[in-house]
Amino acid sequence: MNGSAGKTALITGASAGIGEALAKQFAKNGFDLILTARREDRLNTLGAALKEKHGISYWVIPEDLADPGGPKRLFDSVQDKGLQTDVLVNNAGFSVQGVYTKTSWKDQCQLIQTMIGAVAELTHHFLPEMTARGYGRIANVASITAFLPSCPGQTLYSASKAFVVEFTETLNVEIKGTGVTATALCPGFIDSEFHKQSGVDEKVKVLPWFWWMDVDRMAELSYRATMAGKPLYVPGIYNKLMTGFVSRLPRRVAVGLVSRVARQVNIQDPAVGV
Repeated sequence: MNGSAGKTALITGASAGIGEALAKQFAKNGFDLILTARREDRLNTLGAALKEKHGISYWVIPEDLADPGGPKRLFDSVQDKGLQTDVLVNNAGFSVQGVYTKTSWKDQCQLIQTMIGAVAELTHHFLPEMTARGYGRIANVASITAFLPSCPGQTLYSASKAFVVEFTETLNVEIKGTGVTATALCPGFIDSEFHKQSGVDEKVKVLPWFWWMDVDRMAELSYRATMAGKPLYVPGIYNKLMTGFVSRLPRRVAVGLVSRVARQVNIQDPAVGV
């Protein structure tokens, strides 16, 4: 159990993909779970399966974090249930398909609210309780796109992930010595439902095999990094090498390299999120 008995992890966007995989890791390590996303049926199915397999307790709180009122409603629901949140995993997110000016502002606003606003607000709500108890972990799911030039169609997606990294690293400095840590998790291409939901699943399949990482392996490594309190974590040796290599290139060269890869997989309007 690694000292996690009696502790609870709240995971946003837990109905699929990285969120679901992280929920499995926390349950495996003895954490009770608060699961939130828009798809209540999938959350209940996941919670029941993890309870049967690992003997944990779980609570399902369906919420839409794209709604500006969503984060506060979620926090209030947790408080009303008398639950203590020891770990907050800000994972909810999505990609808006299309070049920036060809998409609706409503969709882009919802992306900003989910991937920037909700991350900042939920952290602001739950952090004081963690510091008061002298223990807590905050894991904010970013992406290697935070360090790379963006592909066409990723205008705000990549920018939001860059915000998450900067926000998390600064926050981790502020809370040093409180017993609470903040970790920015930066996965690369993950074999999950994300690309199917974004409508680019067939296109990204042409990318080299070594760019891809199994979602459960990524979640296992990310769980360890979160519990160890690492401020920034890029899972996978190829992701580390790629981000390290590109970050050392002149910016103009790096932009050209990423654009060339985008053309090779025929990414024009659709956004490919990682």
